[in-house]
Amino acid sequence: MSWNYRLTAFASAAAVAGFMSMGAAIAPASAEEIVLKMAVPDWPPTRIMKDLFDKNYKAPSGNTIKLDIDFIPWPDYYTRLNASLTSGEQKYNMAVSDSQWLGAFIEGGYYRKLNDLIDADPGLKAALADMHPAPLQAYATYPYKSENYYGFPQMPDILITYFRTDVLCHEEEQKNFQAKYNQKLPCTPEEMDDADWDAWEKMGEFFMRKKGDMLAGQALVPAVHPGRGQPTEPVGAVVLGDQSDDLARAEDCRP
Repeated sequence: MSWNYRLTAFASAAAVAGFMSMGAAIAPASAEEIVLKMAVPDWPPTRIMKDLFDKNYKAPSGNTIKLDIDFIPWPDYYTRLNASLTSGEQKYNMAVSDSQWLGAFIEGGYYRKLNDLIDADPGLKAALADMHPAPLQAYATYPYKSENYYGFPQMPDILITYFRTDVLCHEEEQKNFQAKYNQKLPCTPEEMDDADWDAWEKMGEFFMRKKGDMLAGQALVPAVHPGRGQPTEPVGAVVLGDQSDDLARAEDCRP
């Protein structure tokens, strides 16, 4: 049996993972085993990905799926991936591809559009719908922000969320959030983990305060920026994702 795929590109902080056009045939080693060949840069996210796959993935079909990864040093990665694609050797079924290369490789006919596979898989469709649109659009779509999907975010550039329990768990802030949105303001790590994008949007709106407003029982005053303009503590109340415009407005206030 011969299954031909275009290459799937997985998007990472710098990359998108998806199926390549003219990709290698998925070679069954036996009636029960299918081997997927994948090109990846050699760095911790791809090592973790491989480890998670080996330990956790079970094919719904009952086949044994082996992920055969070619770990390539980052300095050589583009050269070797590009050479493989343009040579037509059809060595790989999948690859991690820097998002900056996405358009060129798609225009070259090397990446497979995945919409039909996504539409046919309710679980995959739900997983993509639950992703933040920023990394999904940046690392999976072409043209950018279209509904043409060629890959999946693998290791996107994101901000780590730090939150101040003295603010989010403050009794007055909890009461006011409940009154405004008819839901509890997340306070514990478990509650923050369960927060969906609607909750994040509400928190961002709720915590936008200006000089003189009260925050966790204290009036906001102008912040002090010593040295290279770095604040002495997190500005405002909390940093909620990538809200550059909101942070710019809040930058001169702190509790």
